[in-house]
Amino acid sequence: MPRPLAIAGSAAAWIIFAAAIAWPAACLVAFLAGSPGEFLAGVVLSPRQWTLLAKSASLAVAAAIVSTILAAAPAYAIGLAGRQSDRPLLLSALWLTLLFPPMVYAFGWERVWASGGASYLRCMLIWSLWSWPIPAMILGGAWSRQGRAAFEAALLHTHPLSALFRVVLPAIAPHAMIAILIVGVLCFNDYAVPHACGLTLFSTELLGIAMNTTNLAEVAGPAAWPVALTLVAFFAAAKFAMPLPSIFDPSTALSTTRPSPRADVATILLLVFALPVPTVGLLRELGGFEAVHRTIVIYAADMLWSMTAAGVAGTAAVAVALNVLCAPRAAGVLLGLTFACGSIPGALIGTALVRAYNRDGLGWVYDDWLIVALGYVARFAWIAMLVAWLVAREHGTQIIHQARLDGASKLDVAVRVLAPMRRPLFTAATATIAALALAEVPTTSLVRSPGFNPVAMILIDKFHRLEDDVMIALSLFLMVVAFLPAFLLRRSAKAR
Repeated sequence: MPRPLAIAGSAAAWIIFAAAIAWPAACLVAFLAGSPGEFLAGVVLSPRQWTLLAKSASLAVAAAIVSTILAAAPAYAIGLAGRQSDRPLLLSALWLTLLFPPMVYAFGWERVWASGGASYLRCMLIWSLWSWPIPAMILGGAWSRQGRAAFEAALLHTHPLSALFRVVLPAIAPHAMIAILIVGVLCFNDYAVPHACGLTLFSTELLGIAMNTTNLAEVAGPAAWPVALTLVAFFAAAKFAMPLPSIFDPSTALSTTRPSPRADVATILLLVFALPVPTVGLLRELGGFEAVHRTIVIYAADMLWSMTAAGVAGTAAVAVALNVLCAPRAAGVLLGLTFACGSIPGALIGTALVRAYNRDGLGWVYDDWLIVALGYVARFAWIAMLVAWLVAREHGTQIIHQARLDGASKLDVAVRVLAPMRRPLFTAATATIAALALAEVPTTSLVRSPGFNPVAMILIDKFHRLEDDVMIALSLFLMVVAFLPAFLLRRSAKAR
């Protein structure tokens, strides 16, 4: 790669990191340092806020545990394949479930299951049925690389049930904890699904505060508790699960064995509940093709700009993650900063971005779609960083060091070494960030651009106005859009 292009690419990634994460974080810290009294006053929660925080945390943990339990059969089916790319159709179906925005997923289930007072149960199950592919892929990799070998060795000395509980479960317990942590963080800071279920949780409370005040300290004080809880969970998981055995390195996978019919049937049933059921729930209340056509005509520009901002954010987040991890000296600090930003609720991220860019000379960012894309990068870059860190760690940092010693630039290492190694994984990370961004309400509601109305805000508005035809048409459009990256992911996996 030409040296000028390598320098330009690396500089662009660092600029994105600074613009989306470092600069807003610096503005937030500087403001709070100047107003410690107001911040500390906000940290003291009211009894109602303590109740909402407890409900949010317990609901998120319950959803993460149920999601991991649901993933058992699919994980077994994936593990029998040796490498996940050996079953590209199953892999793409799992990612397709994640690429349906959670808000859209909730709207579909709302029309299938009228909760009748079971709103908390419905919220938990919607989170679980949307997120189970995450633990399925993590536990599937763990079963293929550690669980199967341990199980087969234990069978020489004991019966299968004893081998499962005494040998296999302890071997894959660190991976289960990581899966529960990832799903729990995604659910804990989610706004759309509880809102669609008619619930008021801590994320709802924070957005309400952020929308009704210009004082950053009033938002940062209550938001400190979700950040603290998330970081404590991260450190606890790191202490328990590290060093995490490999789950992605193909060289550690056992050979492919014959698929299990029962595991495949269980996986298909779960996919039916995860994909066709909420889709049918939307289709049966759609007012015909005319409603779809009218919605596309009216909101075509908004949908295009929303997908552009989300797609740019997903691509930028992966580029930043690859570039950061190719800087060995700073990787630990920058990785920690990004994960810390990932623990921050969307309401505080949006407020910090407003504080950082609502000033003279920066109107070209604040009044355009760039502010929306930067908000998405700040909100979900931790996902790309986690993927890049796992890939770099499992393929060995010596490969990166050797490439740098051979004269390769950081961009060369990212584009020619790390990215080709796990192209399907990085493709999936980009698409998942884009899908989550399309349904991100708290951040979007605070940094929305006057040039277009993001799809997430249109959906919430139509949900409140009971304009079901427009809401359902937009939801189905986002579902259809999700098929393209899933198809590309399948082709990418088959190419391996």
